Amino acid sequence: TADMYNQKHDSPATRHLRKREQALMERYVGGRVLDVGCGTGYWLGPNTVGIDISERMLRLSRGKAPLVQASGENLPFRDGIFDTVTCMFSVLNLMNPVLFAKEASRVLRPGGTLVMSLASTKERGKFRIAGTKLRLNLLSRKEVEDIFRKAGFIPEHFDGLFVFERPVWGLWKPFPLSGRIKLALERVFGRKENGRMYLYAFRKQITPY
Repeated sequence: TADMYNQKHDSPATRHLRKREQALMERYVGGRVLDVGCGTGYWLGPNTVGIDISERMLRLSRGKAPLVQASGENLPFRDGIFDTVTCMFSVLNLMNPVLFAKEASRVLRPGGTLVMSLASTKERGKFRIAGTKLRLNLLSRKEVEDIFRKAGFIPEHFDGLFVFERPVWGLWKPFPLSGRIKLALERVFGRKENGRMYLYAFRKQITPY
C-alpha cells in the first residue's frame, strides 16, 4: 500500500489524530529519536532514525532522515543508544508487541521515553487492505500497560481519542457538526476514557523492578 498510503490517509480522521500526536510529541520527544514503523516519513526529522519493514515505504522516506529496513521486534541497534522511541499508529502492524516492548526498552537509555499511538479494542477488528480481508488482534488499555510495565516502562501520559465519535479512516468528507462537537467535548471530558485510539508516553525505569 506504500504508493497510495499518503492519499488514503489524508482524511479528517487521520488529520485529527496527527494533531493530537503532534501535541504529545512536542511535550515528550527529544534527544536522539528512533521512529519505529516510520512508513512514508511523516514524523521523521532532525536527530531521528527511521525504521520500517517495508522497502517501498522507505523509498518514499528517503532524504528525510537516516533509514534502516528492519522489524520493530528485532531492532539492529546497541543498548541504550536512543533518548526517545516513537511508534505512531504502527503497533497494529507488529506480530508480537511483547517483543517490541522489550526491544524498545533495550535501545532506550534509562529514563528515556517511548511515545505511541495505537488502535484500541473499541475499533473494529476486521479490515480490508489492498483487497485483502484482515483481522487484527487489538489491545485493551490494561493489556497495553501490562506489556510495557513488564518491559520496564512506567506510564507517564495517557489520552483516549475518538471516545464519542467513531473515525472513518478512508472517508474524505469533513466531520459533521455533531462529530466536531463530540471531538471538542472529548478534549474536556473524555481524555482519560478508553477511546478507539490510545495516545501514550511511557518512561523507561532508571532501575528495574
